[in-house]
Amino acid sequence: MRQAFFDAWAQYCDEFMRSPAFLDAMKKAMDGALAFKQQINEYLTRTLHETQIPARSDTDSIMLVLRSLEERVLGRIEDLNRKVNELSDRVQAVSPAGASAAAPRPRGGAR
Repeated sequence: MRQAFFDAWAQYCDEFMRSPAFLDAMKKAMDGALAFKQQINEYLTRTLHETQIPARSDTDSIMLVLRSLEERVLGRIEDLNRKVNELSDRVQAVSPAGASAAAPRPRGGAR
């Protein structure tokens, strides 16, 4: 008897939760919750700005700018490193003896 009751109840709940009315109500509830959350976030951000305290959105945007800047700087450093290596290879290919002549000479005599 208990099993029959649970099976019938499960079937009823399944049908109810798949009904268009229930799905529409759930959609409206979720939309309302998301709108409320957005309003709260905007209110808190405005309050923080009015008290001259940075909000999370401010720090997030600063972090995005810094990451972009870091990527650009690292890219430029890699390009410069590649160019220096190419120039070094060219210099060594043209005059391998020139590289040893460019080495610092020891200072003259001991006193």
